[in-house]
Amino acid sequence: MNPFDQAISRTSEKKRLFPSLSDPYRGENAWSPIVSASSSLGTSLWEMEALPARAIRELENCIHALAERSLDPNLFFEPTFLQGALNRITGKPPMLLCLWETIGETRELRLFFPVSIIKLGVWRQPVLRVWSSEFSPLGTPLLDTDHHEEALDRFIHLASSAEIGLPGLMMLPHFPKETDSFNAWTQALTVATKPQAETGSFERAALLAMPDKSQSWINTAVGRKRRKEYARLRRKLEQQGELAFTSSARPDDVRNLMESFLNLEIKSWKGRRGSALYSNKKITAFARQIVSDLANEKKCEIHAMSLDGRCIAVLISIGSQDRPLTWKTVYDEAFAQYSPGVQLMIHASTTMQERNSFVIADSLAAPHHSMIDHLWRDRMAITNLLTALDGDPRGRFKSLCNWIARWDRAKSFVRQKLH
Repeated sequence: MNPFDQAISRTSEKKRLFPSLSDPYRGENAWSPIVSASSSLGTSLWEMEALPARAIRELENCIHALAERSLDPNLFFEPTFLQGALNRITGKPPMLLCLWETIGETRELRLFFPVSIIKLGVWRQPVLRVWSSEFSPLGTPLLDTDHHEEALDRFIHLASSAEIGLPGLMMLPHFPKETDSFNAWTQALTVATKPQAETGSFERAALLAMPDKSQSWINTAVGRKRRKEYARLRRKLEQQGELAFTSSARPDDVRNLMESFLNLEIKSWKGRRGSALYSNKKITAFARQIVSDLANEKKCEIHAMSLDGRCIAVLISIGSQDRPLTWKTVYDEAFAQYSPGVQLMIHASTTMQERNSFVIADSLAAPHHSMIDHLWRDRMAITNLLTALDGDPRGRFKSLCNWIARWDRAKSFVRQKLH
């Protein structure tokens, strides 16, 4: 029996931690946890549980509340995105890991993230992995700002207990290093004397707010030679017809522009390769649902460029306007010689920089991206944080780190050969 099945078996023999049906966050149809554990610290009762993915609707209110006070944001772990992803794009659904603190009659969610158990290394060692995907390359857990030290201390204590039966090894993928959350996790692991390592590190293009809003972003960020070339291409494009740029967060506009995006992408190289959103009915439905629902929450904005009323480039930005994520972009390949994707990104970047609330934009791009790396010069350090919550009594941590390092080198070698 594998560790996941063992954990389920243990839980089925134990009394459920949350028997109350009066809890407004759990309701009368609350799902039993897959695994659970609890401990007391002073006047607080700390309880950790891993719930099945279908419990997301019952957790919606408390996850939203935690997201509002989280040390760092992660839109991909908020209910709107997570529900759509769990319903449409995941294979085996992840578990929903929740850490609760109860003081008197008050219970609050202090830590939340979806998680799955995967097997890595030569010996196929089970690893507790925070969920991320090609549609959500950000693995920052939602962590209560005012209680992050106690929450991480209790999480490490509970997750490493033999009683709960979870794997001793844990990976937090796509974790931005220069964040309060990353510092909190690494400090908590150090205090608990748990081994830790970083794997698969890279730098991702980002756009930081300019301190002086009176300056032109394009003049500051892009070199004179490249800037002149972009201007020349834009003039050439304007000779083809009336060029117009739009940026809208209105739900109706967002839904209409989403259809333009889907139509452009299916006609692009992604459509020919079969990786366009329209190539898969479930993923198409997921993308439409996410964009529409986020627009209703004022968390989606679409930038578009049109020529004589014909849409030739679209950029989907999700999240808050102060910290947007550039989620998807596409352009009409018939106009590739004019760099329409770059022209639209210049417009979107300028629009972001003009907002007083703007702090940073995350490109979500792969390393060494051919377009965005030249346009956005700021960088976010991204890594996979690996640790042994159980202290690694059998020496598995080092062997897994070595295996991942060899695997990363092999992937890098293949990428270099292909390019």
